[in-house]
Amino acid sequence: WLVAALPDVGAQFVEAARSGGIQAATLIALDKDGIKSTFGASVKVGPRVKLHARLEELRRTGTGSHAVPSAGAGSSLRAAVGVVDLQVEDEPECERMESIDEVNEVDAAKAPEIDDTEADAAMARESDALGRTRWVCNKLLSLLEKHRQFASRAVVDARLADLKALQAKLELPTCSIVIVGNTGAGKSTMLNSLIGEAAVLPTSGVRACTATIIELAYDGEATSPYRGEVEFISREEWFDEVEALLDDLTLGDGTVYLHVQPDRENYKSWCKLFAVYGEVYTKSSRWTGEYGPGGRKVYKAPTRDEMLAKLKRSGDGVTHNLGRTVHLSADSPDAFRRKVERFTDSSDSDDAGANWPLVRQVRLFSTQWRSLRAGTILVDAPGLNDNNAARDAVVKRRLRDADAVVICSNITRAVNDRTARTLLGESFRRQLLMDGQFGSLLFVATQTDKISKQEVIKQLKLEPTASAVECARARNSYSKQQIEKHYFAGLRDMARASNELLSDEEVRSRYPVLPTFCVSSHAYQQLAGLVPPKEGVRRALWRSLADTELPQLRKYLCELTLRRRHAAVEHIVESVLRLVQEVEATAKTTSSSADKCAARDAFAEMVTELEAALETAADGFGAFFAGQIAGVLQPKLKQGAAEAASQAMRTSTSWGDSVNAGGVHWATYKATCRRDGVFRLNFNQQLAEPVLKNVASQWQTVFGAALSQQLDAALDGFPSHAGAFC
Repeated sequence: WLVAALPDVGAQFVEAARSGGIQAATLIALDKDGIKSTFGASVKVGPRVKLHARLEELRRTGTGSHAVPSAGAGSSLRAAVGVVDLQVEDEPECERMESIDEVNEVDAAKAPEIDDTEADAAMARESDALGRTRWVCNKLLSLLEKHRQFASRAVVDARLADLKALQAKLELPTCSIVIVGNTGAGKSTMLNSLIGEAAVLPTSGVRACTATIIELAYDGEATSPYRGEVEFISREEWFDEVEALLDDLTLGDGTVYLHVQPDRENYKSWCKLFAVYGEVYTKSSRWTGEYGPGGRKVYKAPTRDEMLAKLKRSGDGVTHNLGRTVHLSADSPDAFRRKVERFTDSSDSDDAGANWPLVRQVRLFSTQWRSLRAGTILVDAPGLNDNNAARDAVVKRRLRDADAVVICSNITRAVNDRTARTLLGESFRRQLLMDGQFGSLLFVATQTDKISKQEVIKQLKLEPTASAVECARARNSYSKQQIEKHYFAGLRDMARASNELLSDEEVRSRYPVLPTFCVSSHAYQQLAGLVPPKEGVRRALWRSLADTELPQLRKYLCELTLRRRHAAVEHIVESVLRLVQEVEATAKTTSSSADKCAARDAFAEMVTELEAALETAADGFGAFFAGQIAGVLQPKLKQGAAEAASQAMRTSTSWGDSVNAGGVHWATYKATCRRDGVFRLNFNQQLAEPVLKNVASQWQTVFGAALSQQLDAALDGFPSHAGAFC
């Protein structure tokens, strides 16, 4: 088994195992530390990492990635642990598969899964590189603090500051991937599938289950299989929001609504307060001291300020968690889900004491989510323009800082509603464009197993005899083409808004392609055995894991993480190396006064020459930039400002129109003004829209491609000058 599973290094372990008298049962039970203590003296770290990955795979699935070539090669190991050989031998290709188990056995190999050995080896190399770099930094820090006389105080202090700044970065980098999508897009089910779970995250096709930010990450060292951290907003942040919510619910006489109908504009504001306070809020009427007809007491709702004071005094319910971080743990995914739901699920229940309005974000970790072990962090975002200002700020920051943004949409809506053309809204697409982040987008069309054969045959002009699988595959192919087409059309629309007319070829050459996946999470869960087959439940349309495209998506995200991680580690190691070389060069300077004077004179001469070259380059760069701003950006900014000024009165007046005429409800208008122009709408953004439309495309050109080319040209001229110092 060792030779078959590890063709390149298995012989090393065989020799060590035989010489040490290690039996199969002992080998299969070894964890990472056990492998190190058993084989550390005779086998290097790289092969040990590979062995650990293969043993983990064997324990998890009952088979290694490499098929055992013969019964004898692995019989002793399988016999020791009772592993059943899952290989299917000599099965006729024409025979129809009738069970999910058969599909899994025969077709699982076709899915392009992550190469665990390669990924683990890469991560081991990076961990080793960072460990060695950390050791070098500690040694260098000790030397610099002990021998401060090796250079001037200013030089030593500068080197120490650089070193401490680098030490703060000596952590294994992560890759943040934010997933966004509308209600019913299958986002939570897809996330469950990506981490190999059936339902750790709550799912619903009719309402938004995710009311707060949820972060998913791997933790291989946790004492519990599942753990979580629920971070609540501060008391100050919550009552700032309570004041705004009460503003939405205040009548003209200063009293507040205690009950609101679902069709009212301020219903969501009422729901938040009721979710937290329940009857503490709704049963707040006070007796006026007066009597009405029949001697009945007259009650009146409290004023806004009276209600605010009452809610601040209320110590019951969940508000005691404000400003805290609550820790969760569980041994099973079902138990963990039930605990997590208490803090994330915005259900329609009438029960009070809900946590979700008070939660800033939730971080979930598991030892089971091995697909994330390279450092991938999946972020399930509830959407933009959250009424909770603190949570909305976190979502926007997460999107801005994300290494990748995944747009998730039902496959039917993805094509018919041109989601790729309008993804995330025009303003956010424009911001991505201006920030140079369009290359970080992915598009995922979900629920590919839900299909109407006749509709697809008619729409795509397929043969009337086409099977459901053939129809689904044809729709996937068509969807990817349409999504790409709409994506580039959206970019062309933004360029046109800036009066820049681009052809299809010019758009495609300027902007990156949008990676697109058409997935079926439910089919993947069935085929992968995450959800056991149930009697009466329809079998999955797809018959192979590869057809669900979940393995392809998982592999893409893992490879993206590994690329980002490698680049980050390489950068930090090179930065430390440069610092070491600088210190070494300074330390080797001769101590002779005469030599020092000569060296100083030579250095001054070279610096003068280099300064002249730098000044010339800086002048050229400055002239280029001034020309770009004056000739390209400034005219667009002035044009946009003039349009914004001419449209401002019309735009602001439209907010006061009736709702039927496209205006803003008075309660929303009031709430938006009280929040400096940002609530469910962004008045400021609407007023500035003409400026941004005019400048977006040119902004990306100037600060993207043109700036990069100018920097490259400037850098090309420096090697000859820098060489004089070597």
